[in-house]
Amino acid sequence: MEKAPHETAHNYHAVIEINELEDIRKWAKQYISDLMVLNMTSKETNAKLIVEAAQKYILSNYHRDLSLEEVANHVFLNHIYFSRIFKQALGINYIDYLTQLRIQKAIELLESRQYKIHEITEKVGYLNSKYFTRLFKQTTGVSPKDYIRQQSLLPKGAEHENKP
Repeated sequence: MEKAPHETAHNYHAVIEINELEDIRKWAKQYISDLMVLNMTSKETNAKLIVEAAQKYILSNYHRDLSLEEVANHVFLNHIYFSRIFKQALGINYIDYLTQLRIQKAIELLESRQYKIHEITEKVGYLNSKYFTRLFKQTTGVSPKDYIRQQSLLPKGAEHENKP
Protein backbone atom coordinates (compact mmCIF):
# COMPACT_ATOMS: atom_id res chain seq x y z
CA MET A 1 0.00 0.00 0.00
CA GLU A 2 1.29 3.43 -0.92
CA LYS A 3 2.13 5.86 1.81
CA ALA A 4 0.40 9.19 1.92
CA PRO A 5 2.67 12.13 1.04
CA HIS A 6 2.90 13.21 4.66
CA GLU A 7 4.16 9.70 5.58
CA THR A 8 7.01 9.65 3.05
CA ALA A 9 10.48 11.11 2.95
CA HIS A 10 8.82 14.24 1.60
CA ASN A 11 7.64 15.09 5.07
CA TYR A 12 7.40 18.85 5.40
CA HIS A 13 9.78 18.70 8.40
CA ALA A 14 12.46 17.67 5.93
CA VAL A 15 12.17 21.05 4.22
CA ILE A 16 13.68 22.69 7.28
CA GLU A 17 16.94 20.87 6.61
CA ILE A 18 17.11 21.99 2.97
CA ASN A 19 19.50 24.88 2.37
CA GLU A 20 19.24 25.46 -1.37
CA LEU A 21 16.24 27.16 -3.02
CA GLU A 22 16.36 24.72 -5.94
CA ASP A 23 16.16 21.76 -3.54
CA ILE A 24 13.12 23.33 -1.90
CA ARG A 25 11.49 23.67 -5.33
CA LYS A 26 12.24 20.01 -6.11
CA TRP A 27 10.80 18.94 -2.75
CA ALA A 28 7.65 21.03 -3.27
CA LYS A 29 7.19 19.73 -6.80
CA GLN A 30 7.50 16.11 -5.63
CA TYR A 31 5.19 16.73 -2.68
CA ILE A 32 2.50 18.27 -4.91
CA SER A 33 2.89 15.41 -7.38
CA ASP A 34 2.40 12.88 -4.57
CA LEU A 35 -0.68 14.74 -3.36
CA MET A 36 -2.16 14.67 -6.86
CA VAL A 37 -1.59 10.91 -7.10
CA LEU A 38 -3.22 10.44 -3.71
CA ASN A 39 -6.18 12.58 -4.77
CA MET A 40 -6.67 10.57 -8.00
CA THR A 41 -6.45 7.27 -6.12
CA SER A 42 -8.92 8.53 -3.56
CA LYS A 43 -11.39 9.60 -6.27
CA GLU A 44 -11.16 6.19 -7.99
CA THR A 45 -11.73 4.40 -4.68
CA ASN A 46 -14.67 6.66 -3.85
CA ALA A 47 -16.21 6.13 -7.29
CA LYS A 48 -15.88 2.37 -6.88
CA LEU A 49 -17.56 2.48 -3.46
CA ILE A 50 -20.33 4.73 -4.78
CA VAL A 51 -21.03 2.43 -7.73
CA GLU A 52 -21.03 -0.64 -5.46
CA ALA A 53 -23.56 1.05 -3.15
CA ALA A 54 -25.67 1.95 -6.18
CA GLN A 55 -25.54 -1.63 -7.47
CA LYS A 56 -26.74 -2.95 -4.11
CA TYR A 57 -29.59 -0.45 -4.13
CA ILE A 58 -30.53 -1.36 -7.69
CA LEU A 59 -30.47 -5.06 -6.84
CA SER A 60 -32.83 -4.43 -3.93
CA ASN A 61 -35.20 -2.26 -5.97
CA TYR A 62 -35.06 -3.40 -9.61
CA HIS A 63 -38.59 -4.82 -9.29
CA ARG A 64 -40.16 -1.37 -9.18
CA ASP A 65 -39.95 1.85 -11.16
CA LEU A 66 -36.37 2.91 -10.44
CA SER A 67 -35.09 6.11 -11.99
CA LEU A 68 -31.49 7.18 -12.39
CA GLU A 69 -32.31 10.21 -10.25
CA GLU A 70 -33.51 8.01 -7.37
CA VAL A 71 -30.35 5.89 -7.42
CA ALA A 72 -28.17 9.01 -7.66
CA ASN A 73 -30.02 10.52 -4.69
CA HIS A 74 -29.47 7.31 -2.75
CA VAL A 75 -25.71 7.73 -3.12
CA PHE A 76 -25.95 11.51 -2.56
CA LEU A 77 -24.87 12.58 -6.04
CA ASN A 78 -26.18 14.71 -8.85
CA HIS A 79 -27.75 12.37 -11.43
CA ILE A 80 -25.56 13.65 -14.29
CA TYR A 81 -22.33 13.10 -12.35
CA PHE A 82 -23.56 9.75 -11.07
CA SER A 83 -24.41 8.64 -14.60
CA ARG A 84 -20.89 9.48 -15.75
CA ILE A 85 -19.07 7.64 -12.95
CA PHE A 86 -21.46 4.66 -13.23
CA LYS A 87 -20.64 4.24 -16.91
CA GLN A 88 -16.91 4.78 -16.33
CA ALA A 89 -16.85 2.14 -13.59
CA LEU A 90 -18.98 -0.52 -15.30
CA GLY A 91 -18.64 0.25 -18.99
CA ILE A 92 -22.42 0.31 -19.37
CA ASN A 93 -24.96 3.04 -18.82
CA TYR A 94 -27.55 2.90 -16.05
CA ILE A 95 -30.60 1.98 -18.12
CA ASP A 96 -28.77 -0.82 -19.95
CA TYR A 97 -27.47 -2.15 -16.63
CA LEU A 98 -30.97 -2.11 -15.13
CA THR A 99 -32.42 -3.78 -18.22
CA GLN A 100 -29.79 -6.54 -18.16
CA LEU A 101 -30.42 -7.15 -14.47
CA ARG A 102 -34.18 -7.31 -14.99
CA ILE A 103 -33.87 -9.70 -17.94
CA GLN A 104 -31.52 -11.94 -15.96
CA LYS A 105 -34.01 -12.03 -13.07
CA ALA A 106 -36.81 -12.74 -15.57
CA ILE A 107 -34.82 -15.69 -16.93
CA GLU A 108 -34.45 -17.06 -13.40
CA LEU A 109 -38.19 -16.73 -12.85
CA LEU A 110 -39.00 -18.30 -16.22
CA GLU A 111 -36.74 -21.24 -15.41
CA SER A 112 -38.48 -21.73 -12.07
CA ARG A 113 -41.73 -22.28 -14.03
CA GLN A 114 -43.73 -20.91 -11.10
CA TYR A 115 -45.09 -17.77 -12.75
CA LYS A 116 -46.89 -16.67 -15.87
CA ILE A 117 -45.20 -14.16 -18.15
CA HIS A 118 -47.41 -11.26 -17.08
CA GLU A 119 -46.53 -12.02 -13.43
CA ILE A 120 -42.83 -12.10 -14.25
CA THR A 121 -43.23 -8.81 -16.12
CA GLU A 122 -44.42 -7.14 -12.91
CA LYS A 123 -41.92 -8.95 -10.66
CA VAL A 124 -38.99 -7.57 -12.64
CA GLY A 125 -40.26 -4.00 -12.70
CA TYR A 126 -42.18 -3.60 -15.95
CA LEU A 127 -45.77 -2.47 -16.22
CA ASN A 128 -46.31 -3.41 -19.85
CA SER A 129 -46.00 -7.06 -20.97
CA LYS A 130 -45.52 -6.12 -24.63
CA TYR A 131 -42.63 -3.81 -23.76
CA PHE A 132 -41.10 -6.49 -21.54
CA THR A 133 -41.44 -9.09 -24.30
CA ARG A 134 -39.76 -6.76 -26.81
CA LEU A 135 -36.84 -6.05 -24.43
CA PHE A 136 -36.53 -9.74 -23.58
CA LYS A 137 -36.33 -10.68 -27.25
CA GLN A 138 -33.84 -7.88 -28.01
CA THR A 139 -31.63 -9.09 -25.16
CA THR A 140 -31.89 -12.88 -25.51
CA GLY A 141 -32.86 -13.33 -29.14
CA VAL A 142 -36.09 -15.16 -28.27
CA SER A 143 -39.42 -14.20 -26.75
CA PRO A 144 -40.22 -15.29 -23.19
CA LYS A 145 -42.66 -17.92 -24.56
CA ASP A 146 -40.02 -19.30 -26.89
CA TYR A 147 -37.50 -19.30 -24.07
CA ILE A 148 -39.88 -21.38 -21.94
CA ARG A 149 -40.45 -23.77 -24.86
CA GLN A 150 -36.71 -24.16 -25.38
CA GLN A 151 -36.20 -24.84 -21.69
CA SER A 152 -38.97 -27.45 -21.60
CA LEU A 153 -37.33 -29.33 -24.50
CA LEU A 154 -34.02 -29.60 -22.68
CA PRO A 155 -33.32 -32.64 -20.52
CA LYS A 156 -33.38 -32.01 -16.77
CA GLY A 157 -30.20 -30.34 -15.55
CA ALA A 158 -29.25 -28.97 -18.97
CA GLU A 159 -31.13 -25.67 -18.59
CA HIS A 160 -28.08 -23.71 -17.56
CA GLU A 161 -25.92 -24.92 -20.45
CA ASN A 162 -27.90 -23.07 -23.12
CA LYS A 163 -28.54 -19.73 -21.44
CA PRO A 164 -28.57 -16.73 -23.78
